Amino acid sequence: MTDSTLKTTITTVAGQPKSASGDSIAVTQHSIPELIEADKYLTGQAAASTDCMGLRFRKVKNPSAV
Repeated sequence: MTDSTLKTTITTVAGQPKSASGDSIAVTQHSIPELIEADKYLTGQAAASTDCMGLRFRKVKNPSAV
């Protein structure tokens, strides 16, 4: 399974009900912690795919006394 396929699958599954029943029409949604974990995973994957891998480098200059 490729990375983009996995991201698409997680996004699709998180948006659908966890389970559903017939006749009495009972639907169970995914729990909030499950959705948060899916969001953290997808956000982490997006951050890891950037050029700087989540790090930013900057030059720091000391202020000079005048």
